[in-house]
Amino acid sequence: MSRPVLVGPNTYNFEEITLTLVREGGGERVADGPDLAAKVLGLLSDRARRERMGRRARMVFDSERGAVGRVMRLVDGLLEE
Repeated sequence: MSRPVLVGPNTYNFEEITLTLVREGGGERVADGPDLAAKVLGLLSDRARRERMGRRARMVFDSERGAVGRVMRLVDGLLEE
């Protein structure tokens, strides 16, 4: 949907994609409720930043699309050996 992504501090079960989103500029980590509110207000007041982050988030998700299928093909190949 090409939207910026804000995540909380606890992303242990999806840390890799979170790190990629943050590194590529499509997402930001928030520490707590007040930090979330500030970041949401910042995004709402800055259309260019919001759209830029959204485009970058979309690029990250598009590049990750199909990852499960690729991993399963690798696993199947190993099991056949």
